[in-house]
Amino acid sequence: MTHSYTAIAILSSIFSSIAWIFQGMAVHELSPLVVAAAQGLLSGAIFFSFSRLSGRSVSRALIQQNLKSLLALTVLRQVIVGTLLNFAQLYSSSIKIIFFTKLEPYFVLFWAWLLAGERISRQHFLLLMIHVSGAVLLSTGADLHLGQAQFGDLLVVAGLTISSFSYIRAKKLSQDLGAATVNGVTGFLGGTILLPFAIATAPSTAWSLSSPGWGHLLTLVILFNIFGLTMWYYALGHLDSWLVSALRAVGPLAAAPVAWFFFGQTLSTMQIFGGFLVLITSAALARGRAT
Repeated sequence: MTHSYTAIAILSSIFSSIAWIFQGMAVHELSPLVVAAAQGLLSGAIFFSFSRLSGRSVSRALIQQNLKSLLALTVLRQVIVGTLLNFAQLYSSSIKIIFFTKLEPYFVLFWAWLLAGERISRQHFLLLMIHVSGAVLLSTGADLHLGQAQFGDLLVVAGLTISSFSYIRAKKLSQDLGAATVNGVTGFLGGTILLPFAIATAPSTAWSLSSPGWGHLLTLVILFNIFGLTMWYYALGHLDSWLVSALRAVGPLAAAPVAWFFFGQTLSTMQIFGGFLVLITSAALARGRAT
């Protein structure tokens, strides 16, 4: 049974990684806050509609019992992390962000060390050093000149730091409420919170439904919120947090060729080398932790 949960975690990573491509296109067409707000509201509406049609009503009592945790998760993942990662798309390419997000297992390990007093072995520390070196190469391509792209990368790192912190809370909520309920409730609440800011800051053209950005946004919601994120919450309810995070290293192997072949996004040779260092060390961490 563990193998099926592992497969779900891997599929979650593949769907989520491909979704980054469409998120980038949607952000450039509509604006970061419009994408963040609309993504949450649309995904929440889809989940609530599905629950009603399938007869699986959301337990209001359970939601009220876990409301504090749901609100905290909403603010962390949907509002703060969602805003940071959408703005990162303005400065950094989607194909680079796909690889960059695989830094997450080490942030999960960092929080385990900081909050739970878990020791970091020499082997893991060495992997971390190689991992960070790969991330630097991926970001700069060995050119240490800092520009807008590196600012976008720093936004991704900030988002991952907060996202990894939410793993413990997300795991418990998935076990108590179910993956779909957590996904739908936090998405809808996050979209509701961000909507006034999106309306106040976005240009009027962003709200035109004839914009191709809305098609990209719908694809993003289907790939990420409906499939990728639901599978992530489900896997998180049955597997260790560090393993779910580490398995996300598989995603770029499927998404990067899609970004290159269909959308012409490329990386330099040094950036590709850095990206593979990120993936290899993430896989090594997963193997070491499993052992």
